[in-house]
Amino acid sequence: MPSPNAGATDHMTRPPRLLLLVVAAVVVAVGLFSGVPSTAAAQNPPTTVLPLPPEEQQKPSIIPLPNSGHEPVVEGDPGSAAQYAVLFGTMGGMVAIALLVLRESRRKRDQQTPKPGEPAEAPEKVAT
Repeated sequence: MPSPNAGATDHMTRPPRLLLLVVAAVVVAVGLFSGVPSTAAAQNPPTTVLPLPPEEQQKPSIIPLPNSGHEPVVEGDPGSAAQYAVLFGTMGGMVAIALLVLRESRRKRDQQTPKPGEPAEAPEKVAT
């Protein structure tokens, strides 16, 4: 027989729906109104970007320019098969980890004992 206080603890640990609704409304309001520009920022004139003179454009840079690369020549170059193998191996490993966690969590859930007040499952009868 369940105790008379069994339902009281369940109700006390669950937040009221009104509180959840108020919190959700506040989050939405903050999200909507946080992107509104202030009037001081709206009064500043837009800036323009001037192109660099040709002598400045020719200086070497650590950042490569777009379309300035070359086809992969040696294994390990960007875009080579070795890099794709590492990418797919890493992705496969992460999928394997997720599947193992899922399997283990299902096993643990099935081995749990029923909580007090829950009906126990009837054992399966073996036909003789």
